[in-house]
Amino acid sequence: IGLTKGTFKQRFNQHKVTFRHRKYTNSTELSKYIWQLKDNSVNFNIKWSIIARARPYNNTTKRCDLCLTEKLMIIKFNSNNLLKKRSELISKCSHENKFYLKNI
Repeated sequence: IGLTKGTFKQRFNQHKVTFRHRKYTNSTELSKYIWQLKDNSVNFNIKWSIIARARPYNNTTKRCDLCLTEKLMIIKFNSNNLLKKRSELISKCSHENKFYLKNI
């Protein structure tokens, strides 16, 4: 389970780069996992699907449906099959940072 403020195609391409170049091994939990499989010579096949669509942080409503949806999906799915950690449920939304004055 993952989220993106951009398009699926953009995020998918970012993931492909992390799978091809070892210097990006620690970029995401998924890339760490893929490199572990590669190091152990395990064949793998990734099936991608969009499980939900949501809007990113809205400065008017002070809500990020993107992060809320991801947290809901983490709760909903079997945690034994997820690379995500339960600690992500309490993490702060990173999408609101672009609205801070220091980032303008």
